[in-house]
Amino acid sequence: MQKFGLDSLRSDKYSSLESEIAKEKATTLGRAGKRLQQAIDHYYADIDGAGESQRQSLVEAVTDAVWALILQREFSGFCHQNLEWITEHYDVPQEAISRLGKQPHK
Repeated sequence: MQKFGLDSLRSDKYSSLESEIAKEKATTLGRAGKRLQQAIDHYYADIDGAGESQRQSLVEAVTDAVWALILQREFSGFCHQNLEWITEHYDVPQEAISRLGKQPHK
């Protein structure tokens, strides 16, 4: 038997809200992934022949994008093995991974 009271209205509202939250999470994850891919592409396109300061800048951009995607995944509920997932799905340079959590060069 179907209920036609406040409970059914409340669950419809929650379903709609949960759907919007899921869409927003997916969108922000997609944006963070695109930013990481762009930073990686830029790194590989420009790393050959780059001077030391440009090299550090390229590595820092990739490192920042990796960190942003890790955080976004955690905010979205993916709390375990985020770095492993990222390195499986993106060609992140080891140099950028080794810089995670370190202070940027000035």
